[in-house]
Amino acid sequence: MITLIGADKASKNFIFPGGELHLNTEEALAHADYSESGEYDIRADLHSANDIMELLLFVNAFRAAKPRVKLHLLLPYLPYARQDRIANRGEPLSIKVMCDLINYCNFEEVEVWDCHSDVGLALLNNVVHTPVWSLIEDFIATREIENNVLVSPDAGASKKTLKIAQKYNLGIVQASKVRDTKTGNITGTTVDFPHYEKVDKNFIIVDDICDGGRTFLELQKVLRPLTSGKLTLFVTHGIFSNGVKLFDGLYDEVYTANPWPDVPTKRIADNLFKLNLNGDF
Repeated sequence: MITLIGADKASKNFIFPGGELHLNTEEALAHADYSESGEYDIRADLHSANDIMELLLFVNAFRAAKPRVKLHLLLPYLPYARQDRIANRGEPLSIKVMCDLINYCNFEEVEVWDCHSDVGLALLNNVVHTPVWSLIEDFIATREIENNVLVSPDAGASKKTLKIAQKYNLGIVQASKVRDTKTGNITGTTVDFPHYEKVDKNFIIVDDICDGGRTFLELQKVLRPLTSGKLTLFVTHGIFSNGVKLFDGLYDEVYTANPWPDVPTKRIADNLFKLNLNGDF
């Protein structure tokens, strides 16, 4: 979905019988309160190939109508950021293709939230990165932090988790997972935890993306026996492609900063949403 920030009208979209996307931005531009030579902010929530095409068409139509304006893009989730290397022969470097498409639009600035990989940030022109330790501030403010421990779900998340821990003076538990690069399946999870008896601590798992949720289902199996406290999950980008019910009874709370459209949530703050796991709200 593409949103022209400051306009109360969206573009009109439809699909031709042949499958091609088409749109008209006339009403959106007419209701945007900006000068002809001013600057415009666009938010792009790209959840499908059609969404990506919509962004390209929107920018093309926008510049045809207002060729002198400067465009800023808010792109919370960078698609294909997880495909940041060629793991097997015959595969594309998908993040390079995605970034080339965004760079084609020639934005003055592209803001990305908690990008999965530094490769994507390196490939984007004029990128501004909003890190997870900025996005998590509203979440941290909702709890008594002294009795909490952060959990890094894998080696890739350890640097981000360490920065959050240093900012809020929290301890860290490091988990590790083994993934089959051909299937994407997780084949094992371990936790480096120095205590031999159950502790009374709340574990907060922090990660950038929850897709199907397998990482966190496996992780709770090894974390739950270690503590009598709560298990809470915070993910920046909440895809939850297998639904949220599978977390009910396994996690006490699940939060996200950027939920996908069909994910049942309650807004807690500007960039903080709590998931409805069991129909309580």
